Amino acid sequence: MAGMTLDQLRIFLVVAEQLHFTRAAETLYITQPAVSAAIQSVEDDYDVKLFHRIGRRVEITDAGVLLQIEAQRILDQVAQAERGLRELNNLQRGELKLGVSLTIGNYWLPDRINQFQQQYPSVSVKCRLANAEAICEGTATGQFDLGLVEGEVKPSLKGVLQETEVGNDRLQIIVGKSHPWFERTEVPVSELPKTAWVMREPGSGTQQMFEQ
Repeated sequence: MAGMTLDQLRIFLVVAEQLHFTRAAETLYITQPAVSAAIQSVEDDYDVKLFHRIGRRVEITDAGVLLQIEAQRILDQVAQAERGLRELNNLQRGELKLGVSLTIGNYWLPDRINQFQQQYPSVSVKCRLANAEAICEGTATGQFDLGLVEGEVKPSLKGVLQETEVGNDRLQIIVGKSHPWFERTEVPVSELPKTAWVMREPGSGTQQMFEQ
């Protein structure tokens, strides 16, 4: 016994509604023998009578009434599942898990999250802030759907992550009045290693970019 198919349930429901095999076939745009074969197959598989055939009239049996209720429930659930998948595919609902580096999460992302939520109000956005290295590793392992970081992905992860540039930012040097660079508008790259720096922790995209 292979079990009932969705097509058999759909055919059965139309026959149960029409109480007429020919009209059911016309509604479904299939032949009347195909309708009869679908009903007969279910009756044979489960050793039940779904309809009493009295001349040209058709009456639904108790077993048919039971199947009508359950078949409608099943097809409603299938339709709901199909709608859910379409909505998810079209970003009408669902959950987006973002991994975001600290600088982006604190300064760049908030306005863009607001714009996204206005366009897709039924999509729940979950953000986790960490340094760029942790975000890249989390995205590679599936912890995040999308990672937003500064700088480049480290070589060991380039084979499992796709990189796309979505914006540019500028790093600025800030010094006190007592520093030799104070009031200078430009500092050659060659001079950068000659002073002490207050830097982000290892793994930070900002630190990585500066070191490069």
